[in-house]
Amino acid sequence: MGNTLLVEQQLTLCALFIEKDIKEAMFSIPNTKSPGPDGFSSNMASNKGLAHPPTLRIVMNTLHEFYQCAGLQANQAKSQIVFVECNPSLQQQCLDSIGFQEGTLPLRYLRVPITISRLNKLECRALVEKILGKIRLWSTKSISFAVRAQLLTSVMFGMYNY
Repeated sequence: MGNTLLVEQQLTLCALFIEKDIKEAMFSIPNTKSPGPDGFSSNMASNKGLAHPPTLRIVMNTLHEFYQCAGLQANQAKSQIVFVECNPSLQQQCLDSIGFQEGTLPLRYLRVPITISRLNKLECRALVEKILGKIRLWSTKSISFAVRAQLLTSVMFGMYNY
């Protein structure tokens, strides 16, 4: 016969995977290979991942090359790095090598937390107060109450859509 499988071989191919099989397969992947689409090896976490000063220097060099090409530069005074499950001495080495501040979760942009869920009123309060302060300063100089109300409404709807 040609290229056919025995019934036992067919059943083996159709069998469900058990946790032991998955664990065995993952641990058999060499450190130089990637197990998935993220591009990182399965051993990356145990090898400190990105929290490794030489790796961070490569990231910073890449950001510098981007700056030379695009003219956009990371502001070290405003940029932060977040450490998760990292020992304090390694954290300090990383902070010293890149010059960023240490940040905390949740990350914030324009004082609003970056989340995958919908923001509530409390989370938007800081941004709304800042916008209202700017509008009050500007509006007392040049625009009427009705125009201020319309401006505030359009800003709030724009923020909601964003």
